[in-house]
Amino acid sequence: MHEFPSGEYAHSEIMAGDVMVHTLAKQADAVWPREQWWFERLDSTAYPNVLDVGCGPGEITLRLARDLGFSSITGMDLEPRIIDIANQRARDVDNVSFTVGDATALPFEDNRFDLAVNRHMLQVVPSPEKVIREMARVVRPGGLLYFLVEDYGMINGAPVVPDLFWHRIQPGLQKRASDLFVGRKCYGLLKSLGFEEIGCHYASPDTINTPAEVWEGIFRFWSEGYAAFISEACDLPVEEAKAHFQAYIDDVHHPEGYVVWHLPVFTVRNPT
Repeated sequence: MHEFPSGEYAHSEIMAGDVMVHTLAKQADAVWPREQWWFERLDSTAYPNVLDVGCGPGEITLRLARDLGFSSITGMDLEPRIIDIANQRARDVDNVSFTVGDATALPFEDNRFDLAVNRHMLQVVPSPEKVIREMARVVRPGGLLYFLVEDYGMINGAPVVPDLFWHRIQPGLQKRASDLFVGRKCYGLLKSLGFEEIGCHYASPDTINTPAEVWEGIFRFWSEGYAAFISEACDLPVEEAKAHFQAYIDDVHHPEGYVVWHLPVFTVRNPT
């Protein structure tokens, strides 16, 4: 099973900060247009009750509630401050609610939801399989699970070559219960947990379909939010971590530069 040396969640301070709020907004601008089609094709009347696990400040939760016809959306996150922000944003939205909770011990009864969504999260939790099991528990038989999973080896660019940086810092971040390459492992993890009906597609923002200012915002907020964390965890000068993110920014503004972020999306039918 997929376990890390540390069982502690190491990202709480970062996830509760203002930088992460801005990061998630920019990521939604880049990624959501590449994944929205999957939700639009669903018959929302067949999946009326939706859970967004690790919802953050509600960027995607509110899009699901406002735009796609689902009857009831529940967003849940570990960080109370982030849930406060989500509740403020949702004051005029009748079909959404937010609550604080632990994704490894969801505060909901069995079979409560028709669809459970998990985005940009499995790479920072100590035990992804616990999150997946809990999501399956609270989704009815025949319901759906949706995972948008990060894998930093699937960020490609030119002239910058990012692979060496991500592989260099993975051992240090693994000690902080983080897996930068969980995206490529997710199919095997789902199979090992007994799921059979598994689909996969990719959400792939790049510098052709996504404006440069969105990309710059993503990499700038990653630098502000994570450069110091990477430096401490990986015994790496903070200036070197910042320089890596700046290289991405330089790429997206280079007249011949190109960046693409492939995010695997796994969709799973809960066993009946």
